[in-house]
Amino acid sequence: MDEEYRKTDAINRQFMRMAPPPPAPARRGTYGELAKPTISPDTLREKKWDQPEPRALRASLAVAAEKGMSSADAPETMFLVRGLDSDALMVGLKRVFEGYAAVGGGADRGALDKPRWSAVLRAAGLVAESGPLPQRRVDAIYGQFIEALRHVSVAHRLALNEVMERLVAVGPPAQTDPLLAALKRVYSAHATAGRMVERAALDRPRWAACLRQAGLLHEGGPLSGSRADDVFSRCVPHGSSLLGFLQFLEALRQVPALHRTGLDEVMQRLVAAGGPQ
Repeated sequence: MDEEYRKTDAINRQFMRMAPPPPAPARRGTYGELAKPTISPDTLREKKWDQPEPRALRASLAVAAEKGMSSADAPETMFLVRGLDSDALMVGLKRVFEGYAAVGGGADRGALDKPRWSAVLRAAGLVAESGPLPQRRVDAIYGQFIEALRHVSVAHRLALNEVMERLVAVGPPAQTDPLLAALKRVYSAHATAGRMVERAALDRPRWAACLRQAGLLHEGGPLSGSRADDVFSRCVPHGSSLLGFLQFLEALRQVPALHRTGLDEVMQRLVAAGGPQ
């Protein structure tokens, strides 16, 4: 009996020597520094939202535009946006919201219609037909702006702040871009061709005629008539048969992938071709 006890005790002692040491006490976590407020209490209290972008952010937006890239994909711009405090981020989001609400002659700075809502998401790179948020889902979640952004963040599995940061980094749409202004004149000329109206939108035949005149549409090429029809169908608003100017720009963004060229080159060819002959 004593012999068995000694053997068991020896085994227990050997096992205790092999046991791992107790874990070290965990280090206490620390929070990073919070961004210091850059918006004054008077501005917040009086709701003076019409504030210009911070100088560094404005310069970064200009650099991204010169490089021909989306500012939402520019590391320098996103670094500056992520340094904004929550109040400045909301003011920036309000600035973008009102900028897109007013583009193209929008009269209500307090509301976005579906084309402008879609345009701001596409500018931020948050809409892709083969991605987690295609156009049909954008239309489905259209509603109050902030509430809709929550749906966007869930679809992309991002924090709401990250979605807001991308929108603020994009900034309001360019109002004075000469190429965009010339393209709008070409669009208006094709849209009103043969019509006794001052303002109109592109229907399917005029969309095809516009591309064909610029040499972008021909059978047997990368953009045939059937593919042009597919692009038109994807971008036309639900229940409508006409392309507004913002939907026209969305449709043009799909042309470079077929021609393996840049969007600016596509726009330049349309401007060079001019209105209907």
